Amino acid sequence: MGDCKREMPSAGGDAKDAFNSILEAAGTNGKFQVRFNVIFNFCLSAVVSMSFLNYVMAMSVPEHWCHVPGHEASNVSLLRWKELTLPRETGMHGDDGFSKCKMYNVTYEDVMWEQHLNHSTFDKEIVDCQHGWDYDKTWYTRTAPSDNDWVCDKGLYVTNTFMYARIGDVIGAFVFGQLGDTIGRKKVFMVGLGLLLLGRVSATLTAGIYGLYVFFIFVSNASLLTLFHSPLAIGMEFCSKQDRTKINMLQCIGWTLGICCMPLLAWAIGDWVTFTLSTTLPIVIFVFLLKLMPESPRWLMSKGRAEESLAILRRIAKTNGRGLPADSLTRLRAAAGVSKERVYGIASLFSSKRLAYFTSLILLGVNSLAYYSLMLNVSNMTGNPFLNYFYQSVVELPGYTLATWCADRIGRRWTQAGFFVLLFATCATLVGVVQVEYLSGLTVTLAIFAKFCVCVTFFTVYIHALETYPTCLRQTGTSTNSLLASIVGVIGPYIVYLGTSVDSRYPFVVLGSCSLVGGVAATLLPETLHAKLPETLAEFQTFGKGGKFWSFPNRKKMEVNEPELKPMKDSSDA
Repeated sequence: MGDCKREMPSAGGDAKDAFNSILEAAGTNGKFQVRFNVIFNFCLSAVVSMSFLNYVMAMSVPEHWCHVPGHEASNVSLLRWKELTLPRETGMHGDDGFSKCKMYNVTYEDVMWEQHLNHSTFDKEIVDCQHGWDYDKTWYTRTAPSDNDWVCDKGLYVTNTFMYARIGDVIGAFVFGQLGDTIGRKKVFMVGLGLLLLGRVSATLTAGIYGLYVFFIFVSNASLLTLFHSPLAIGMEFCSKQDRTKINMLQCIGWTLGICCMPLLAWAIGDWVTFTLSTTLPIVIFVFLLKLMPESPRWLMSKGRAEESLAILRRIAKTNGRGLPADSLTRLRAAAGVSKERVYGIASLFSSKRLAYFTSLILLGVNSLAYYSLMLNVSNMTGNPFLNYFYQSVVELPGYTLATWCADRIGRRWTQAGFFVLLFATCATLVGVVQVEYLSGLTVTLAIFAKFCVCVTFFTVYIHALETYPTCLRQTGTSTNSLLASIVGVIGPYIVYLGTSVDSRYPFVVLGSCSLVGGVAATLLPETLHAKLPETLAEFQTFGKGGKFWSFPNRKKMEVNEPELKPMKDSSDA
């Protein structure tokens, strides 16, 4: 860059190290990285998280009961009207309450005569709801189920919607994950942005036609994961290794901020249509900020596109007030010939025994089943549903903060293992107390602590995967994690449904069992703290070898094989 005399790192070492040394020259933690991460790994994460989960709030099912015409014309209290028109039944917690889906086959005149006599004069036939339903408006003014009567015989509509959303996650992770490593991080990000806007807005406007509604929920969910994966992969691929955890933390803070604001907005707005649109349309802002998102120069190098990679590196250097070595293009061209590899999408994750082994262990540790099941289960908890959701959300912030501290000090794998064990113990305790009515406060507290443990493991599993896979498979690998998590997550709504309709202990039995498996798998992975990211499949074959099982990461030992960067005088590219 001009006649800049700043001392810069040189190429040093083999051709394959040229990119890292030139990236160091451009700056790995300067203004360019800060701007990119604040916009796309913080602000975007906050906005997209609301769009990602707003349908969960919109699908809330208020307390409901059969509508029996005439109550409005009577002077009978609502409680007394229910006693006269609704049979009683035992709920999932063993409590006695009014039926949600059955009514007495009576007329207004029958009810008023019984009220007058103060006792029943005939045996009342129990039938299904004949005149629709009434909904409790204590917490919700309108929701999609209350607008469309997705209750009782249509009660599975809600559960099936969550299932179709998870299938969308599966398809999206499969397609966009591989495309991210094939056509580029930025291109799949742009497609995802468009599908999110189209899908969520269209779903809101077509809820009266259930088939169309779930189709658009499916479409929008298919795009969502790439809106998190692509910016995170790009950010980590042009930052210093010391900042990788911080970037992941920044995205997690953005996510937490969004999902904390979301229930409060839903509570304030009340109407699910207005709420859904108000948490989706702000995505448009980022369409106009796309010019600030570069393609990953590291990914471009993995495809042998040295000239395009250099153009991005020059942008980074210019923004950071740095300069590049004069022979940057020559060195990048030489390095491109070394780093270019042919990969075959998900199949490449199982192309060698070592890669297949690590991939399997990472997949066993992915715990989004626990994360989303706990979120969906909020509506089954007692008290204010919005505050319950908020408490489950706000606990993520200390969770991610502790995860960052632990992951940077005791390492990725022992952080995962330890909190998986804590999660197992918490779920085991919940199984014992969830049906005890006078311990409802303890149940809510334990559920929040379970979410805390899930957040710590969620954070470390994600960053562990990003640091384990080589560059040519990084987005494919992390998206495959999401793919499996989404496949398993398809059963999550049904686990919650079992908890609402059969036994409230079932969700915690399943989640506790999964946690135990994840904890064991985590201990068998290599430690990646302070490790140099593997660039190629060949480098991956030696990655993590020599590590002892009962050990903690040592920065000096893990960096011993990294190339030494010597200072040199910088000048512009010819």
